Amino acid sequence: MKKTSNNKILIWALASAICFVSCKKEEIPLYGNNRYVQFTSDIRDSIAFSFFYHPGKDEETIGIPVKLVGDLGSQDAGYRVEVLASESTASTSNYSLPAEQVFRKGVAKDTAWVTLKKTPDLDTKDVRLVLRITGSQELAPGQTDCTFKVIRITATVSKPLWWDANMNQYYMGRYSEKKFRTFMNVTGVGDLTPLNNSERLILMLQFKYYLIEQKANGTPVYMEDGADMLSTVPLLG
Repeated sequence: MKKTSNNKILIWALASAICFVSCKKEEIPLYGNNRYVQFTSDIRDSIAFSFFYHPGKDEETIGIPVKLVGDLGSQDAGYRVEVLASESTASTSNYSLPAEQVFRKGVAKDTAWVTLKKTPDLDTKDVRLVLRITGSQELAPGQTDCTFKVIRITATVSKPLWWDANMNQYYMGRYSEKKFRTFMNVTGVGDLTPLNNSERLILMLQFKYYLIEQKANGTPVYMEDGADMLSTVPLLG
């Protein structure tokens, strides 16, 4: 809880600092030939990424939603996303960015891409990567607080967002780090966010059948407190 509060304070402080050093925010005109690109949410909506949920991978390319303010383009338009080094704690070995992002013609929303890279220090800490849309001759940066994005990169383990109260009650049961690590070792998957319900169910049943098999073989898997892990999994089937 303390770490979450500190992260929120950091984001607010960072947002204030960026807004202070930036030009005074003005309303973006929606007429004429002016077109602007910005993230779909403001700087307070940070991104948390952990390589722990992506076993066996040393880098991962993630997409960040962006939107167009103004008229839709009749041709693809390039723009730049850069790292705000003064506010970032990530090193250049933790990321790479394309020289130019592309906003496709005829659409109001698109995706900016950044590749995150795992380094040994991420096993024990997290680093902060602050991105800024700097635009181009074709697309200008949009609203100030929506042209910055904070990404927190780590490889440490924490309870994933998809393991919610519904998951506790009906599927995986109470969370523990050992249970999560066992689930990942069995299924090879740590992030269920992009999966549909059927795909999730297949993985959870695979995990449960593993626990059943281990118990049948006389080698039951136990939780940190000594409880039989199988007994803590409410999933039927």
